[in-house]
Amino acid sequence: MVLSVFISTKVRPTLQDVAKVRWSDPEIESYVNDGLLRLAEDALFKRYRQTINVVEGTSDYTTTYTAFEIESIGTTQNYTLDDDNTIHFTDPTDEEVEIVYYGATATVSLSTDDEVPVPSDLIQALKYITLSFCYEKEDSTENFQKSMLFEGKYDQAWRRRSGRLQGSEPVELYKSDFLN
Repeated sequence: MVLSVFISTKVRPTLQDVAKVRWSDPEIESYVNDGLLRLAEDALFKRYRQTINVVEGTSDYTTTYTAFEIESIGTTQNYTLDDDNTIHFTDPTDEEVEIVYYGATATVSLSTDDEVPVPSDLIQALKYITLSFCYEKEDSTENFQKSMLFEGKYDQAWRRRSGRLQGSEPVELYKSDFLN
């Protein structure tokens, strides 16, 4: 399904904005792209191993890829992980540090005629998370509640899909399953 068809048949009717009064196509496209990232974040990512050379006096280091979960950092030094993938060492000393983390390599940027790269059983989940993002931008309590409702529906759709994957044969999902 191409992005423009996804928006016109799945998103706009639910928003009751077929005339494009409240949400422009580019705005919804950006929410779909955010939704694709969310799907990828909720899947199992690729596991990366990265070595950084910590230098005394330099506190901040960035992971090569967007890190969603740190598995291990091979150091006894004190550190924190900021939201922007920066590892901050409190009192850095010279050391080669190995980081193992789950992350993603790319951002998403679909345009109107691009095929939506989502397995068919996740189209509904993508619809729900896109709707959640659309309503999240609105200031009213009612729209905040709608955003939360669609976030919950997204979670349910994702759990249903995850439940179907739990069988005798292990299945791994990677960001590349969703993104070009």
